Amino acid sequence: MYYPLTPDQTEEKAWIFKFRRTFNMITPIRFSQIERKLKERCNRHSVTYIAPCIEDSAQAIKERKLRLQKKCKAASDKKRWNGISASDLEERAAKKRKQGELLSAIIQATVLSI
Repeated sequence: MYYPLTPDQTEEKAWIFKFRRTFNMITPIRFSQIERKLKERCNRHSVTYIAPCIEDSAQAIKERKLRLQKKCKAASDKKRWNGISASDLEERAAKKRKQGELLSAIIQATVLSI
């Protein structure tokens, strides 16, 4: 992955150095791999993948990536929660309430003993 139009070796090295400095020491090859994995994750969760533009700044590329990751996580969570029945949700809530009551009782006993 080489962006400049003139394939001069010194320019290429300078460009790679600048790329690595901009993207926290990630090489262009690693950047491509990360983008490919993000695209696959977006496809798996039915999220529209938006490819990075050459004209975008590094900050814009990072923000785009974070937005896509949030959308993928939200889609994954939605799919997981839609698969849980109402009775299972009630069981989980009761279990959490019971754990909370037990924890508060332990805290009260510790405070009283001090």
